[in-house]
Amino acid sequence: MTHRGKGSGRRATEVGTERRGAAVTVDGAGSGADAAGNRSYATELEAATRGLLEVNEQALESMGETISLDHLRALQALRRLGSTSTVGELAVALATLSSTVSRLSDRLSADGLITRRPSPRDRRSTVLELAAAGQAVLDELVALRIDAFERVICSMGRVEREALLFGTRAFTQTHAHLAQPDSAAPEAGAADDGRARTHQPP
Repeated sequence: MTHRGKGSGRRATEVGTERRGAAVTVDGAGSGADAAGNRSYATELEAATRGLLEVNEQALESMGETISLDHLRALQALRRLGSTSTVGELAVALATLSSTVSRLSDRLSADGLITRRPSPRDRRSTVLELAAAGQAVLDELVALRIDAFERVICSMGRVEREALLFGTRAFTQTHAHLAQPDSAAPEAGAADDGRARTHQPP
């Protein structure tokens, strides 16, 4: 299954050449930051990450030729849950009704993207499992995103690339932590003193 993004023709904007010795520091992070500072930083972050969001949107548009967005979200949620979950667990992950997920899973099963079977612990529950075809759809989405990222980063300098990876990895790890039930924001100083350290090129 090979698809290319409808927006893949857009050329990546060259963002400048490598600046040797440049440093990137993130200030105002952690529990000591005031609300106004957090809001200002979040506003800058929203503007700074629009390119990343556009890449994802283009990939999703391409996948729209193969699978609907609702179905894709269900497959992604199922993978996050460990590839296997009950209808109720998937409904919670998608913030929707169990009856809606039940109908959705019927269609995904009919398309061969997931499997359905009674739960061995509770015969009234249905266990959903990601099928090989469903995993292939998710793999294709990842490949489309990697292709799009590669087209952009080849025009970025080494320092900018390292700083981007450093910051986005920290964001993703924190987001995953906060998404867990009963999770609390990490205390300042728990990791990198609550802020990203100055990142120097090796």
